[in-house]
Amino acid sequence: MVLRFVGLAVSALILFPLSAFALEPGHCGPAAAIQAALKAEGQVPVVIGNRVTTRKDRPVNIFTANSSGIGYSLEGDAPQGQKSTTVCVKARYSGLRLNDINSAQVPAWALIGNDTKAANDNCKATHAGLCESYDDYVKRATAGGMRVMLMARSEIAQPDGSMRLGRWLTILTKPVRKIADITATNSVGASESVGGLEDVHYTQFAAQFIMSPN
Repeated sequence: MVLRFVGLAVSALILFPLSAFALEPGHCGPAAAIQAALKAEGQVPVVIGNRVTTRKDRPVNIFTANSSGIGYSLEGDAPQGQKSTTVCVKARYSGLRLNDINSAQVPAWALIGNDTKAANDNCKATHAGLCESYDDYVKRATAGGMRVMLMARSEIAQPDGSMRLGRWLTILTKPVRKIADITATNSVGASESVGGLEDVHYTQFAAQFIMSPN
């Protein structure tokens, strides 16, 4: 079965050696080849939206997952619903969890228990722009009507081939407006906004990854 990614609209797979198109952050390749590599890893799309930019044709962003909760953040070169010819791998992550965005409850797993002062001090020290204590941001945003949509931990490849855990990746969405904020949070809890999405939604594959709030 050929997976049809919304926004990529790839109807056929081109057979390229997968090793030539490894799914490594920073790598870009033909959409069909990237899709073939994803299929080989059992990856399915779970969250899709168009990244907010100054461009009129805002590029599709796709977040994938496999049965082990490992996935990738990808960006095409066309909006969802149109065919992308090139796709770039933005990040790899593990421990993916999705939340029922119809519920106002903040999942316990979506909070990391960070120290507010330490996080805010770290934001100031690094001169980050839209940065604040992660737990405080989540509580404030959800009180204002946003919902935790996705949370995972980025993975960074090491020279010996192993993977090191990096920053937490979190997507908070306002379901009625179908907009979302993407944040990256370091180990101290300093959470930085790294982008926005519009027309964001779960795919038909997302239900199997939605976790209990506890």
